[in-house]
Amino acid sequence: MSKKFKTYLVDKDKNERIDFCGEFSDEEWELLEHFIEESEKLFESEIYPLKIKGNFKINWNEEEGFTDDSTLLSDDEFSILLHRLRPFVLQNESIHLPKVCNYLKKRIKHPKIVQWIDEDREMFLGRRFESLVKIKCRNQADSNLNDIQINSEETLKKWLNAFEYHRDEPKRAEFKSMEKFLPNDTQKAIFTYMLVDKVRAITRLFNIIYNIIKSAE
Repeated sequence: MSKKFKTYLVDKDKNERIDFCGEFSDEEWELLEHFIEESEKLFESEIYPLKIKGNFKINWNEEEGFTDDSTLLSDDEFSILLHRLRPFVLQNESIHLPKVCNYLKKRIKHPKIVQWIDEDREMFLGRRFESLVKIKCRNQADSNLNDIQINSEETLKKWLNAFEYHRDEPKRAEFKSMEKFLPNDTQKAIFTYMLVDKVRAITRLFNIIYNIIKSAE
């Protein structure tokens, strides 16, 4: 058995209707429904629309180094955000967003829809932020190693395992060694902004998947 769909989205930049269709296996369909279910839990939480209106602003000068003027999420809001993002962020979860993107691209052939899916994946993985600016810090643990890029998916995962999802002491020590140059609050502001971008990507992908499911034959 399989699920066929035929639906459309609107390219708002060109004010054009984009029709597309395809077919998913029952297993894939269940995964898409699970994605919708977990997305709705995120959307229904008190942090959505996530106070995306919050301001992300860090500054740097030779005298003071990095300073943080961001106003993003409270500690409680941040905890809720992390909890709701777990199914999308953890690689062993069935709806880890890059996995879902791969399923969609396997079944959808329209180039514009594939482009949007790729853009959502890139945003989720922090590459949109990286394309705007790369924030680097000297490796204090070993001066022979390369500088650490703070706003990268690899560093975000390491920080989450050090302070939030786990309490990895060696990783905590690595981030604490940076605090002279990149204070803890500034680190958290950067990683919060990256998590907010993940919510934006989930929201965009939700729109595609919701229209697919709604149109199923």
